[in-house]
Amino acid sequence: MSTPSKFRKWEAVVTGIAFMVAIMVPLAMQWTLPQREIATSEGRKLTAFPTFKKLKWKSLRDFPEKFEKYYNDRFGGRNDLLAASATLKVKVFQTSPTRDVMIGKNGWLYYTGEGALDDHLGVTRFTDEQLLDWKEYLERRQAWLAKRNIRYVFVFAPDKQTVYPEYLPDRAAKFRDGTAMDQLMAYLRQNCSVPVLDLRPALVEAKRMGQLYWKTDTHWMYLGEYVGYERLAAELRAAYPMLGDSPYFYAKHPERIQQETDLRRIMRLPGKPVEGVPVSNFAFDGHPQVVPPFQADNLRADKLTYSVEPPHAEVPLRVLVYHDSFFNGLIKYFCPHFAKSTYVWRTVDSPEKCEKEIARVMENDPPQLFVEEMLERYANTPPDPHYVFGGGAIDEVAVQTKAEAEAAH
Repeated sequence: MSTPSKFRKWEAVVTGIAFMVAIMVPLAMQWTLPQREIATSEGRKLTAFPTFKKLKWKSLRDFPEKFEKYYNDRFGGRNDLLAASATLKVKVFQTSPTRDVMIGKNGWLYYTGEGALDDHLGVTRFTDEQLLDWKEYLERRQAWLAKRNIRYVFVFAPDKQTVYPEYLPDRAAKFRDGTAMDQLMAYLRQNCSVPVLDLRPALVEAKRMGQLYWKTDTHWMYLGEYVGYERLAAELRAAYPMLGDSPYFYAKHPERIQQETDLRRIMRLPGKPVEGVPVSNFAFDGHPQVVPPFQADNLRADKLTYSVEPPHAEVPLRVLVYHDSFFNGLIKYFCPHFAKSTYVWRTVDSPEKCEKEIARVMENDPPQLFVEEMLERYANTPPDPHYVFGGGAIDEVAVQTKAEAEAAH
């Protein structure tokens, strides 16, 4: 009878020690490892320690919940545990650890957040009111800019699933033919006075030249960036014939590149994938591939606003570009053409802040050309047509439009 009793005693001791280790190791890691402010696996700021500005009942009541969020973000070994969980789900169960990423064929990943996949599958459609919002948004901006002798160019950049639908999983079957972007472009061509540049056809056509998008990232690769830039440059040459030929495309070597990608980060997968870059030896216009003529040192994608002034500009024009992350890869080709190009980052969750920043730049350093680039999935939510460049100018445009309508009658 003594053996089972001894076994239970040692079992209790081992269990107790394991329990203490499980509690103490994460705590020790939390207090001994360097403190982080950014969650690298999720690309966001960690929750700050809750503070009391004033000793009030509401502050005391909310403290436990805020402290729990603070501690959860700094739990020792958190990233390692999340990475292990994600790796297990992907490698063993072939399932994505997050609803925002879909695992496709041959190692391709697709972003499904913000309605991106619903648009491609034909699930979403614009209402008549939303289409009218888009028309008014573009035409009001054009009217405001034209009154100040500023040319307006609007550009849509395609999502990855638009260019590479063949690698989507079989279960991602289209609900109906056509997409919301198809619907929007057809409406704008027929009803809107603003010419809108759609990069989708150019990117689909360029697939024969090589891989255009990263397998495990939402963005286009070096060749995709160049194709998007060249199509925009061709559009601008129609208005500015003095615009020079495009810098020739330069494929980075070696052909296999270690890349930290946003979709793997969203999935919390560890390490950096090594992706092939099967770019053909296609030489644009028969010329050899060379490095672009100007490499700016201050291309700061992390800043809301920055400017580039190349030493030998082709055209004495000042350009303002309102863009998202897809335009970052175009800047190295775009900026050498112009005397000064200024870039304002599109913050999806703070459009009013961006509009006010654009208004500030235009007031202090008026451009002759305004380029607005938007990723395809961001078009699903039409911008507010009643808010233009800081808000103050909209009344002026609205009054002008109303006066013209009354005069016509």
